[in-house]
Amino acid sequence: MIRNPIVKNATTNSDKNAILEHGKSTTYSELAENCSRVAGTLIDLGIRPGDRIALLAMPTTQYLETFSAITGLGCAFIPLNTRLTIPELAEIFRDCAPKILICDQEHKNMGEQLIELTRLSKLFLLNNLFNSSSSSLLTEHRPDTIHSIIYTSGTTGTPKGVILTWENLYESAEGSLANLRSKPDDLWLCCLPLNHIGGLSIPIRTAFSGTCTLLHDGFDPVLVSTVLREQSVSLVSLVPTMLRRLLEVDKKNYPPTLRSIIVGGGPVEKDLLKQALQRGLPVIQTYGMTETSSQITTLAPTEAQTHLGSAGRPLGKTKVQIYPDKEQLGEILVQGPVVTSGYLNNPKKTAEAIKDGWFYTGDVGTIDKQGFLYVHARKDDLIITGGENVNPSEIEESLLEWPGITAAAAIGITDTEWGQRIVVAFTSDNEIAINDLDNWLKERLANFKIPKQYLRVKTLPTTANGKIKRSVLKKLFES
Repeated sequence: MIRNPIVKNATTNSDKNAILEHGKSTTYSELAENCSRVAGTLIDLGIRPGDRIALLAMPTTQYLETFSAITGLGCAFIPLNTRLTIPELAEIFRDCAPKILICDQEHKNMGEQLIELTRLSKLFLLNNLFNSSSSSLLTEHRPDTIHSIIYTSGTTGTPKGVILTWENLYESAEGSLANLRSKPDDLWLCCLPLNHIGGLSIPIRTAFSGTCTLLHDGFDPVLVSTVLREQSVSLVSLVPTMLRRLLEVDKKNYPPTLRSIIVGGGPVEKDLLKQALQRGLPVIQTYGMTETSSQITTLAPTEAQTHLGSAGRPLGKTKVQIYPDKEQLGEILVQGPVVTSGYLNNPKKTAEAIKDGWFYTGDVGTIDKQGFLYVHARKDDLIITGGENVNPSEIEESLLEWPGITAAAAIGITDTEWGQRIVVAFTSDNEIAINDLDNWLKERLANFKIPKQYLRVKTLPTTANGKIKRSVLKKLFES
């Protein structure tokens, strides 16, 4: 059994800060009490262990309290991305069929539209969860109990619900905390979205270690820089785009209280890592994904200078191998207690991804003789821009709905700011105003999926069997 960290810390660390947000602190005792009130409301609404509950809200202390109450009752937590459009959210909603949808006031209208469109679930406002009498959280959880279902674009156009258990997330936290040599007074700045495993794993780790999460509602480089310097932050997780912006706004060194800047969420350019290390920033690269409960490998803080460009060695009980030949470039496979049991309602994709106990990541890389992993590229065509996964087919399918467009291809081009920027090549029977096309996509897709550049071509390069030669298109745009 895995002990509920909120319940445990309410006893062992009752007066210690669990969450800091906008100058307001919440102790573990207060966190447990607030979670108990939310739990009471949920039980009054008919919620029982095993039910699925979706949350569409901005990252706040109430968000984390609600998340902790949901999982503390033995329910499955489903964080929804507020940047998605209603049709995109509806697709996820139909797949997971949550018993209730919780929204904050800011997203009430989106929630109402979502309920109206899908005819699924009931809507409940976040603020109204805290008015009931308290109900006890579970003190322990079976390792195989579903903790969260997190949707990821993955390598197909349809989002997949990644099932993560209490064991998955506990083992992930233990491996990460051991590598970073967690200290009792650690303060971990969370400025990543909580609907992504990279962001959500931070308060999970701090809960298991009895330390504190400093919560921001997004990434503001000036604010983050100030906080790193003035609030004794120990750890911060960033995607490459964030690190680059941080370097641009602040040329000074940070105090020694900042032990590690963990950078993941996409390829990290060596030049960016060199700039950061030359500035004295304690940057360490990590490699992980939703299906592995976040980190698979991570450099130790002492290894950043000597293994530049590596994503480190496997954490905890995780095993990594290269397929088919461990001595050469190949696909990265992962095995261990952090690996998902599969995708919700999708046995086909689960069977394709997990074979003989190994998870096939779709990334290619190498492992050196010391066991350090180097991630080289995506095996598939997934675009990673600003830490967000974007599948080209989502964009292409929307473009093909435009009258006159006969073919389209979306690709990711290396970009110093975003990691990759989205560009599109298309063929059409008539002239098309790019502004109109851009607005058309904005009505159908989240902003981070909107291309930065459009190019009308006579024909798209294809193979003999009709598949688009994306490598040829990349060369065209890069030239």
